[in-house]
Amino acid sequence: MAMNYIDLVEVLLDQKKMIEKITNDIERDVDFEKYLNNEEIIAITGPRRAGKSYLMIQFRRKTKNGAYVNFEDDRLIKFSSDDFDTLLKAIYEVYGKSKTFFFDEIQNVNGWELFIRRLYNEKNKVFITGSNAKLLSSELATALTGRHIDILLLPFSFNEYLKLSNVKNKKYYSLDERSEILSLFKQYLETGGFPQFVKTNNKDILHNIYNDIIYKDIIPRFKIENEKVFKDILFYLATNTAKEVSYNNIAETLKINSVNTVKKYVNALETAYLTFLNHQYFESNRKLLKANRKLYFIDNGIRNILTLPRYLDNGNLLENLVFLELMRRGYRCFFFKDNHECDFVVFKDKKNMAIQVCFEVNEKNKEREFKGLIEAMDFFKLNHGLIFTFDQEKTVKQNGKTIEIKPVWRWLLDVHEFH
Repeated sequence: MAMNYIDLVEVLLDQKKMIEKITNDIERDVDFEKYLNNEEIIAITGPRRAGKSYLMIQFRRKTKNGAYVNFEDDRLIKFSSDDFDTLLKAIYEVYGKSKTFFFDEIQNVNGWELFIRRLYNEKNKVFITGSNAKLLSSELATALTGRHIDILLLPFSFNEYLKLSNVKNKKYYSLDERSEILSLFKQYLETGGFPQFVKTNNKDILHNIYNDIIYKDIIPRFKIENEKVFKDILFYLATNTAKEVSYNNIAETLKINSVNTVKKYVNALETAYLTFLNHQYFESNRKLLKANRKLYFIDNGIRNILTLPRYLDNGNLLENLVFLELMRRGYRCFFFKDNHECDFVVFKDKKNMAIQVCFEVNEKNKEREFKGLIEAMDFFKLNHGLIFTFDQEKTVKQNGKTIEIKPVWRWLLDVHEFH
């Protein structure tokens, strides 16, 4: 049964009033102008509860009278593809002849992609969001072939985390300010940046986010037949964060008969943005696809509620943060391994960088960390390399190369430059 025009107008008026009341949200570190001035459809994706709806509202705030519709409104539960033309008339009633559209969770409506493509073909600017249960990158590619750009929204960066704490990001800090930032960084390192948790510091929220991802997004969506095996794999991955993993090794360690089952379950976790796999660098695609990967989690807080305290390795947590920030900044990441290992080699805009991460450079690990970094620098013909630590800072010359040892927190707060 078709929806009533007047009812749709009332819903849109209520939603418009609601979003215009939101004024105290933390502005995300996104290049708003870049996406607003792009003709393509902008799809905001990412894990559940990372703040996709708020980011969409922030985009709208920077436009002139952009039209907003949230399809998670219970009054739109019976909305169908037959109602899109009526909706468009209601939008024009509330917003005038808007040329910018913001659709939150439009994937709840069958046939949504045809409507979005029509708006796009009529030279409108369109933003959409969707939870990972409804909007996956592979489905977007099919539905909006060649017409969209993704924004992968992760939980709060450390810079956004400080905004919430009313701590200003600046070039120089007094001793007291530095002490406060280090204290906040230690907390961020262990508990992560999911917005609702950061605002409340209630760990029940992390458990709720985890349960929603597992029981609403992954298990029903990917038809996980054996929940115990699935959770065993997840625990194994959590305890091996920032370490090499392979499907065969997981199957052997956990005594799982089918390597294909392991691969299916790990792929489900990655598709739902709970985990990420980083490839070893090879110039041969065949070798790259066969090699082990290093495993990273979407958020240190989520990772830490899955493990026992004895698995709380601050060096691995630091490396996890670096990986997430490299993703935020749009770098293509690999790890490099020859006689020694370098945690990251990254590429962007025809530039590349070699990065090592450890909690502290000391006499026990200095040789290992430097050798892995210098091997990667030699391979890529680099004269400058980085070692990120918790709070060490100095520059070292070795083998004719410059190695900069830098606190991770300083780099995380340098939102405009890579180093």
